[in-house]
This record gives sequence, C-alpha cells and structure tokens, in this order.
Amino acid sequence: VSAGYFRNSVDENSLYAMYQYTPLQLGRYLRVGAMAGVVTGYPGYNDGGIAPAGGLIAKLEGERMGVNFIVLPEIRNVTPTTLGLQFKVRLDR
Repeated sequence: VSAGYFRNSVDENSLYAMYQYTPLQLGRYLRVGAMAGVVTGYPGYNDGGIAPAGGLIAKLEGERMGVNFIVLPEIRNVTPTTLGLQFKVRLDR
C-alpha cells in the first residue's frame, strides 16, 4: 500500500492511495506487477475529486533502499500517460 502527495501534470495538487500487487520476481531485487487505487486533483474527471487510478509498477529493492518505476496510462481528455519515480528508505532496521 502506498499513499502520498504530488503536483500533477495539469498543475494541481493531488493525493493518492494505491494498492500494489507485484507477483512476478525477476532476479534477486526486481519485482513487477500492477497497482490500483484512487487519486484526486484532475479537474477533467469528477471536478478534481476522487477518481480511479491504475497502472504498472516495477520495484527495485535492496535491504534498506528501493526505487519504484510507475506507468499510468492515459485517460482520454482527462490525464496524459504518466511516468512516476519513487525513492524509498526502510526505517525499521
């Protein structure tokens, strides 16, 4: 599960919450799968309110650090294809 804030491609504030499912493991550090959830801040869809979101994700994770590569497909007349990059650090060890 992930949640957060970003400034989106139509220059609005967005909040998101996503569930990530990455069943395919490629090598020791790479997992690939999909994500689905909700996002806000796109005026062309539901007046910027809560909207569905989904896409593909690849997670590159080591012992303490990782990177997520995200692709969200275009929703015609609402959002462009979106590429995301998240950096993460494990704090519990």
